[in-house]
Amino acid sequence: MKRFLWFAIFPLFIPSYVTACQYVTVRDACFTEKRDMHRLCVIARKDDPEGQRIYTELRRWLHDEGTGFNAELFYESPDDPDVKWQNYGMPYAPPSSPVTVFSGYHELGNRKFYIRHWEPGPKLEDLAELLTSPFREKIRAELLSKMAVFLYVPGTENGQARQIVDEAARRWSEKEKQGVSVLQVDRSDPAERILLSFMAIRDPGPEWTAVIFGRGKMMPPVVGEDITEAELDRQLETLVGECTCLRAAASFGVDLPMIWDATQDAQIVPLRSPEDALLAGAGAPADPPPSSNMTPVSVLYTLVALFSVVLLTSLAILLIRIRSIR
Repeated sequence: MKRFLWFAIFPLFIPSYVTACQYVTVRDACFTEKRDMHRLCVIARKDDPEGQRIYTELRRWLHDEGTGFNAELFYESPDDPDVKWQNYGMPYAPPSSPVTVFSGYHELGNRKFYIRHWEPGPKLEDLAELLTSPFREKIRAELLSKMAVFLYVPGTENGQARQIVDEAARRWSEKEKQGVSVLQVDRSDPAERILLSFMAIRDPGPEWTAVIFGRGKMMPPVVGEDITEAELDRQLETLVGECTCLRAAASFGVDLPMIWDATQDAQIVPLRSPEDALLAGAGAPADPPPSSNMTPVSVLYTLVALFSVVLLTSLAILLIRIRSIR
């Protein structure tokens, strides 16, 4: 009886789990997931009028000019013993205040890292530089139609990496209809200070490349002699593979600080459509898959609900048996 009830109940929890992942590549699934939200923090005493002014202006800026920019605003007091400064990529509170810090945050990787700061706060030209840059605009334009972008930074002493990257992009552009492009950025470009700091690019340094996909998600970079066709192929093969609920697309990298909104989402060319799956014999459903994958939290809720149903069923069977014995 118990076994029958288990198999009768268990399918009720399965369809949303499977349907959310079927027929969607990792690259395409990335456009349905939340982006990493980086942190813009004003550090000042609670009664500091200058800190309050900076915070108010930044809040207005994020609401207006910063629409679509993946950053959240915080206010922390330097003398608050409960503040965990590691959450902003710092070992301890800054020695002076007010100061405004911009730090990166990768949610699934639980990484926090310092990017830049301003004393006491960013000026208008600093905010313009924070919001976007010529190179980030190029990346965003390419990602609308490309499967991925190779971001390449020449080394102080260049080797053969650029040729390897170009060759990988050429081969994959022949294999996939969206193709792969290569964008090269100068490690000393003053207009790209935010991007270069985010990517931890130093001058001098070795050749550097990273795969960018989705809404600006950067996979772990490959540096120097590790830049090989085999490694680049391995990363790109991940993107064309079917997304699974056990590892979400968001876990493959961290999102660049970049403007992206529903206008860009509407222009996306999918790597695989339901029609592609039918042609491949996969038997894709008539409707496209849902716009969101099952998150770890929803999986936990499902397991808790499943355990609760099984527990209640077992108790009911036990009570029936006790009554029958009496």
